[in-house]
Amino acid sequence: MYRSFQHCVGYGCFAAVCFLVLSSFTQQHDCPGCKTSKTEAVRLEDGKEAVMREDEGSLREDEREDEGSLREDEGSLREDEGSLREDEGPPWFFFENDIVLVILFKHAYYERIPLLDQHYSWLFPRVLYTGPKPNGKVIYCPEGRHGQRAYACIPRAIKAEPERGGYLVVHFDLVFSWRRLQSLDPLRVWFINSDALSVVNTTSVLRKTYGAWTPWSHLLSQAKQMRAVLPRVDNCSRTRLAQKTESPGLLLSGYSDIVYLPARVVPAFDKVQRIFRENGVFHGIALPSIVYAIETDENVLHLEGITSLAREQTPSDMPKCSVHHAFCHPVSMHESWGLELLQRMTAQPHNLSTMPPPPPHNRSTMPPPPPCS
Repeated sequence: MYRSFQHCVGYGCFAAVCFLVLSSFTQQHDCPGCKTSKTEAVRLEDGKEAVMREDEGSLREDEREDEGSLREDEGSLREDEGSLREDEGPPWFFFENDIVLVILFKHAYYERIPLLDQHYSWLFPRVLYTGPKPNGKVIYCPEGRHGQRAYACIPRAIKAEPERGGYLVVHFDLVFSWRRLQSLDPLRVWFINSDALSVVNTTSVLRKTYGAWTPWSHLLSQAKQMRAVLPRVDNCSRTRLAQKTESPGLLLSGYSDIVYLPARVVPAFDKVQRIFRENGVFHGIALPSIVYAIETDENVLHLEGITSLAREQTPSDMPKCSVHHAFCHPVSMHESWGLELLQRMTAQPHNLSTMPPPPPHNRSTMPPPPPCS
């Protein structure tokens, strides 16, 4: 019994020693096949990392090329703007023609008034503001809330500054280039390019959406209001409008955030806008229709600008909007890119301090639109 126990212990110790020796030998000397497979795996991983590094390098090169081309575009644009500024004359066009700037607020963002004053007051003999909430800094105009009937605010501003040479009317988030505008005829109406306008009939106005702009997107129909307008408009205005729409009984619609009215068309504008206002016609239909109802097509100068800046461009694209455009819209002036754009579009001439002061206004006269044939 004792001897059997010794045999078991001996065999157990021998087996344990053999296991330890074999394990140690295996850890120190892997089989050739295992070593080869591990080496290939390492090489494969190294190859993948090398390919990834090459892709990252080419991507960085492409990014550098894109940045370089963007800088080249910005540089050429600045050169163009610089040449335009070198060629410009004294910036007294608006003083000389006694033109008042009217800025329409559709929301009570009156905290922007000091900024706008800073950039525009040196250009104009008078800057006026209208807004939907009473405030000592603005002309109260409830019709302009959300921009729905902002055209009704224009006569209120004219009443505050009557008998001026003309009125440049812009929405609060529009930036214009005075360098471009001062080359235009102050005796003619300025408005958006007519190619951007649409013809609408007065029997069925379909829903029209401009992005997420609330008044348009909720305006399902203005047919009733529009049908009530035309019978009250004088024959001459209806004739002019029909010439533009190429058919009687039609109105116009489209972008309407900037317009210039010379003094000679103010009485006609006031008369026709009152009819549209009393019937509740929306701004985007009323203003284009009024413009072409009170003036012949050849006396309307078309303004070339960017009308969908925020929706089509990112801040890196802002240099595309330059002093070569008559205007740009909409501009977020509370953001850095918007402020930079405002500063660039309204920059004063470098030699302004050496220029003579603004001359007294010297209004030319131009007869009102001819009677309808």
